[in-house]
Amino acid sequence: MKVLVTGGCGYVGSNIVAALGAHGYTIGILDNLATSSHAVVADLQAKVDAQLAFFETDVTDREALKDAVKVFSPEVVIHCAGLKSIADSWHNPLAYFNVNVAGTINLLEAMEQAGCSRLIFSSSATVYGDPEFLPITEDHPLVPINPYGRSKLMAEAVMHDWQRAADGRGVAALRYFNPVGAHHDYLLGDNPKTPANNLFPIICQVLAGQKDSLSILGDDYPTPDGTGERDYIHVTDLSEAHIRAIAKTATPAFLVLNIGTGKPSLVKQVIAQFERHSNVPITTRIEAKRPGDVATSFASNERSLDMLGDYVGKTIEDAVASSLQAAGLKQQS
Repeated sequence: MKVLVTGGCGYVGSNIVAALGAHGYTIGILDNLATSSHAVVADLQAKVDAQLAFFETDVTDREALKDAVKVFSPEVVIHCAGLKSIADSWHNPLAYFNVNVAGTINLLEAMEQAGCSRLIFSSSATVYGDPEFLPITEDHPLVPINPYGRSKLMAEAVMHDWQRAADGRGVAALRYFNPVGAHHDYLLGDNPKTPANNLFPIICQVLAGQKDSLSILGDDYPTPDGTGERDYIHVTDLSEAHIRAIAKTATPAFLVLNIGTGKPSLVKQVIAQFERHSNVPITTRIEAKRPGDVATSFASNERSLDMLGDYVGKTIEDAVASSLQAAGLKQQS
């Protein structure tokens, strides 16, 4: 089966490509390399044991996108391409709507032209906004509180209408919580070319001496230690969920699934795990909360476990250890 991964050179996308290769799929990668590089493409082509085609294309380039999808002619598309920084989305909202919403429309048009009717979407738990109850189920009200979350929800709505507009279309919107860690063989970690916004890569930068300290964004949340609490899922478990979701898109429907562990961790707990695994103290400083951040967010993953089977196989400790390994940092034996 031929599967096209948009954003396939990014953090999540490249790990999905590795998982697809392990399962014997023929893979196409479509990426503009804005947050990656040709070195990542070469690395994937060298390491992934599968047929792999690469298209350096942007989802906002309508005609080039149509040409690439038509040439590869996938049976399934996994759509990971997009802008993903909550903080940046406040400063550049139109860019988020252009890439994450208009880019999605361009992709659906390209899929129609190529005769592809099956799609898996890299959505986000930010579509829920500030939780009204925990754990968050797929039926939680959808009230995103930042432009990034709104762009993801708008893209979901576009896909849902597209799915209903013709017979035979299957879409799975996977609402990620917080992907972390790295692939154990390929070392595909969260090592962004643009400034890091997520906790794990920033901690690794501090441990590598690239940053003097770690900023804890808020310590007065209504949580046990005042820091934010998140559901961190290992990226290889997240990738496995995508592999299992492929079969679900054969059924004409619009499926929404939370992808998380259902077990939250506090920021200070994560820091302590990195200190224990690296045997290096991490200098921290308290700063103001980011606009649009919530105190606590973790998934009810009952529906996804029921539909996909138990895709959660790794712990927060595994994610910390693999992150250190991918960053080339020493670990305590």
